[in-house]
Amino acid sequence: MLILAGFTALLLYGGMAAVAGRMSVGTYSVLVFLIQRLLWRLTRLGETFDQYQRAMASTNRVMNLLDTPIEIHTGDISLPIGSVRGQLELQNVTFAYNGRSPVIQNLSLHIPAGKTIAIVGSTGSGKSTLVKLLLRLYEVQSGSITLDGIEIRDLKLRDLRGCIGLVSQDVFLFHGNVVENIAYGSPDATPVRGDGSS
Repeated sequence: MLILAGFTALLLYGGMAAVAGRMSVGTYSVLVFLIQRLLWRLTRLGETFDQYQRAMASTNRVMNLLDTPIEIHTGDISLPIGSVRGQLELQNVTFAYNGRSPVIQNLSLHIPAGKTIAIVGSTGSGKSTLVKLLLRLYEVQSGSITLDGIEIRDLKLRDLRGCIGLVSQDVFLFHGNVVENIAYGSPDATPVRGDGSS
């Protein structure tokens, strides 16, 4: 604002002085040029300060996320991927997001090992929430979920999440080729040929 006031005063008084002959046109032009150069520098300083404020806000969000206490604790039962059969049992599962009405209420479901099922419903009916509960991204408020007869709360989170493959509807490809994207998160994965052998 100070530079703007000085620039405006220079335009008015300098212009009048140049018209009256008290200041040469060359001197007036140099003064206008110098004020403009200073104005652009301060404008860049303002942009830098704005970027700094945005960066600090983003940093605060990241730090708050890192400081968030862990609410979902891992169990102590190991479940190697090779021994997973895949039988799922949900008994009277109820879940609601932060004081809202329940998304899933008293859901009981039995999925035998080796079977393929589809859960279909309208937007907001709880399909994605069900997957998040299976992965223990959220905890059920009541009821229980078992995998191969073991309560998922008792399983080690790494083992539980390692035996579930999730393909989200929001697809994101990382920089790299298709093989690297498929094997992301499993750097020790071995390629499989069409006949099923490694």
